[in-house]
Amino acid sequence: MRTNSDRSKFYTRQDDAVSCAAIAVAMLDSDQRLGRPIQLGREAQGYKQLTGTTAHGYRGSLETMAGQMQSLGLKAKAYDYGFGNVGHEAMKDLNHELDQGHSAVAKVINPHTGNPHYIYIAGRDENGKYILGDPDRKNTQHFQPFRPHICKA
Repeated sequence: MRTNSDRSKFYTRQDDAVSCAAIAVAMLDSDQRLGRPIQLGREAQGYKQLTGTTAHGYRGSLETMAGQMQSLGLKAKAYDYGFGNVGHEAMKDLNHELDQGHSAVAKVINPHTGNPHYIYIAGRDENGKYILGDPDRKNTQHFQPFRPHICKA
């Protein structure tokens, strides 16, 4: 099981309003390979280039993102349950991956903007709560583990 202190190995806040996908991928890479948060500037720019993040954000598919993570040597799978429609099966798949020691980059709805947003899910703590890396600059809850609201199947 992971602990909240594990965030110190990967957490990075995005330095603009559009790079959440790139920074979420960077946090996964930081956690799995680097063992330290990435540095904003040149290093963050490398992840933006890898993911093709533009002034309009990330426009690739989940499959494209999985391929981009694989190019870094990371194991990645793409799951698509329909934007904003996360039910029991999606959470079951996520928990299965986390229980195997894997982590995830997930597409969610940003509560501040209502737009698509990417976060890093590092695992779960001893209470089963998710340990998140939310790159949103305005999110003050990114250090709090949470138990998600799951749609009933």
